[in-house]
Amino acid sequence: MADYWRLNSQFIHTTIVAIAVGLLTACASTGSEVGLNRTTSSNLTSVPKGKLALHGAAVVYKNGQQVFSHYDGVANASWDLPIKEGVRFRIGSISKPMTAAVILSLADEQKLSLDDTVQQWLAEYNIKGASEVKLRHLLNHSSGLYHYPDSKKFEEIRANVSKADQLVSLFSNRSLGFVPGEQWSYSNANYVLLGLVAEKASGLSYAALIQRYIAKPAKLSATAHEGRNEIVPQLATPYYISPEGDYSALPFVAPLARYAAGSVYSTATDMAKWMQHLLDAQKAGDELYTKLTTATISLPDGVAEQAGVPPEYANGWFVGERNIEGCKLYIIEHGGSILGYHARLRYLPGDNLIVSVAANTTDDIQEAVDQLTLDNFDAKKCSD
Repeated sequence: MADYWRLNSQFIHTTIVAIAVGLLTACASTGSEVGLNRTTSSNLTSVPKGKLALHGAAVVYKNGQQVFSHYDGVANASWDLPIKEGVRFRIGSISKPMTAAVILSLADEQKLSLDDTVQQWLAEYNIKGASEVKLRHLLNHSSGLYHYPDSKKFEEIRANVSKADQLVSLFSNRSLGFVPGEQWSYSNANYVLLGLVAEKASGLSYAALIQRYIAKPAKLSATAHEGRNEIVPQLATPYYISPEGDYSALPFVAPLARYAAGSVYSTATDMAKWMQHLLDAQKAGDELYTKLTTATISLPDGVAEQAGVPPEYANGWFVGERNIEGCKLYIIEHGGSILGYHARLRYLPGDNLIVSVAANTTDDIQEAVDQLTLDNFDAKKCSD
């Protein structure tokens, strides 16, 4: 069975910490006092019942209105710049729901069909099993394609990836792990291929597609695909923070090492606004939200519990009922993790509640996301 640690930040935390600890002798500490007490939590109409332990940003929407925001910690330790509204974070795999939205929008425009095969669009890559894998299999991780970040070669090239072709070469010669559509296994390869298909079908770059179908409709001012060697304004630097409070830099991972599976940067506010936009558009008759969040396949037994995610997958989203501290809640969510960055976007339809969190340290954010959820949903609806 595939390694499912990548589905949730808690499973990569130990690995990242080990890497960072090894770097402590080579990386200069910026001191334990830098910005550690810089905290801003706005009391709009809701406040967590306990102190929110989060080095990063958090935003909560309820019934279409922002009710809470939180900013704490250091965006750049060298310059002692605090995390505040407008600071951007790499959001990793939350790029996947955005890529899925692009694909579904292109399907609505009849520029592609979800029943098209990878072979029809990307024959030049000579991908094993491409004639069996449909775009809908890519969307819900039922293709059987290899998760290329597990390869040794990826570790060697991840700091210098300059084009998606380099990623495809890491899995194109590997046989499918199972018959497409019959099982579920999370793989970044699926969304790398969806990005390439979207570019070919539209004639636009992935960066332009994110702007056209995601940022502009939702009026997101701080969300975009991060290109090679791009200088991103107000981008938080990722850190390992030791138990003593010392900051250490982390190894660089090129944005294109994830491409359409994880190359978008954003803010906690923009992520929440995008979800709210999908909901508002649904009320106006747009079916994109429904297409994105309707379950299409169940995760293998035990995987959801181990990874801390809902038990089914839709098109770019984990969906279904989760037990959080004894409360059974129907949740739609996706998380993202790139060395030193963590993000999660969660929606509870039953409470019309959006929780959006982004952070720039190796620390796990699951507890903070769950705390914000429990502090803001209607406790009367909590099942025994």
